[in-house]
Amino acid sequence: MKKKLSCLRDFVSSSQAAPAGGYSKGLRPLNPITKKRITAIIIAWALTAGACSKSKRVEFCEGVDTEGKGVSCGKEFTTGDLTGVLTADQPFEAENISVKIMREENGKMKPEKNMTVAVDREKKRASFELSFYNPGKYSVEAYKESDKIGEGELTVTDTY
Repeated sequence: MKKKLSCLRDFVSSSQAAPAGGYSKGLRPLNPITKKRITAIIIAWALTAGACSKSKRVEFCEGVDTEGKGVSCGKEFTTGDLTGVLTADQPFEAENISVKIMREENGKMKPEKNMTVAVDREKKRASFELSFYNPGKYSVEAYKESDKIGEGELTVTDTY
């Protein structure tokens, strides 16, 4: 994000000197008000795009509390059972969601299991039980119909 903003700052503060041959028709320096408007629009877009990607996630936890929030969450676990906690952007507005579990094999993600999870239509958070008995890297994706509404990755190591 800092790199995007520094590039933007360089663009906005670039010199206003005319090129050696003068300006061709239609190419003139931006006035300060236009530059400020363009800068504000680009910064607002960059901040909004970053915020959207953070809210669509699947977390991996050892359980959930009474409010449905994950307890002892992380991205690395030993083999065994976990709870997946999906936090979506908007209420589910569906009876069920689909969860796809994939495991990395030879550098590619291979389907391991698909499951259907019952959800509350008005809520944005749901939890579901997961079992990982083979060590490796996993990806878990949640779908409402064909739309991906969340995803997460974790690493499972053997207990012995």
